[in-house]
Order: sequence, then C-alpha cells, then structure tokens
Amino acid sequence: MMRSTLFGSHPSACTRRMILFAISAALLVSHSAAAHPFHVSTAEANWNPESKMLEVAVKLDVLDLQNAVRRSSQQKVHITDVKASDALVQEYVQSRLQFRFGDKKELLEWTWVGYEVDLKSAWLYLELPLPKGAAELKISNTLLFGDVFGQVNYMTIQQADQHATVRCTVKDKWQDVQLQAGKAKPITLDSLQPNHK
Repeated sequence: MMRSTLFGSHPSACTRRMILFAISAALLVSHSAAAHPFHVSTAEANWNPESKMLEVAVKLDVLDLQNAVRRSSQQKVHITDVKASDALVQEYVQSRLQFRFGDKKELLEWTWVGYEVDLKSAWLYLELPLPKGAAELKISNTLLFGDVFGQVNYMTIQQADQHATVRCTVKDKWQDVQLQAGKAKPITLDSLQPNHK
C-alpha cells in the first residue's frame, strides 16, 4: 500500500533534503534566540566607607569586549593577553564608563585597577573616589553600545545598608543612583526582561 504525503505519493530526495534543512534551520534559530534573547552586562559597585572609594567590577562577554576594543583602537587585540591589551582595554572603558556627581557636568576621574578573563567573561575593575558616598551619583555605562545590537548594561550599587540598580540603554545612557534601604538583590535572568526598568 502506497502512502500519500503532502508532496504527493513519492517525495523526491531533493524535497526530503529541503524539508530536513528547513526543520534544522528552524530549530537552530529558535535555540539561538532562546539562548541569547538580548545582550546584557552586569556590574557591582560597593562603596567602601574606610577608603571612601566606590569599588566597581564589570562583567562582559569576552568576545564582545575583544571585538569592541579592536574596533575602537583599530588594532588586532587579543584580550586573553592581559599585559599586551591592558592599556587598550582601559582606554576603551574610560571612554564608555563615566560618572558625574550631583548637577555637575564634569566627569569624575576613576582609577583603573585592571581586568581578567576566563573562557566566557571579562571582569573589569576600577575604583572611583566618592568621599560623600553614592547618593548623588550619575552613571553612564555605554560599554558595547554600537558594537552589540540590543546591549543593556546594569549596575548594582551597594552603600552600607542601601542599594540601587541602574539600567543604561542606548536611549537612556545617563542614570541617577537612587539609593533604597536594604541589601541589593542579585541580578538574575528573570530581572533582566527587556521592559524591566
């Protein structure tokens, strides 16, 4: 008994290959979309009351950072070679991670501590002198903007028993730190919804 299919009684080998290719492509696209629905960096900033410094650690995708530094410096950079790349990474970060205090327009100067990488992530470290704390701080984190489509950058600031989380996007680059009582909650995938503010 001959079975009838959508393509007639006997689909050709070419038709079967096209169907398999279409199914495989659809599965691959849906898997990629689920794995990376948007691009996010996270950062933690803790105010140290003894040193009066805001100690900042930023986590980025290592390949995204490498490509951004290459475009910015127009040099073939290998992020894994920390000694050779440190100055170029610092220059890139300095142009993209900025702080102001209160209503002042002048940018605050921060000190580069360095960076380290693993297979997937790059951790960037810096310190910002803040004698009065982070209460009136304004942050602009445009790391990877223009290099990675849909990039969103989060930073959680902790000062004693107060915290704030800011979200920098291409449309909203400068954010005010609005401290609230309590310890900061860790940033999770659930809290990183595209409409989360």
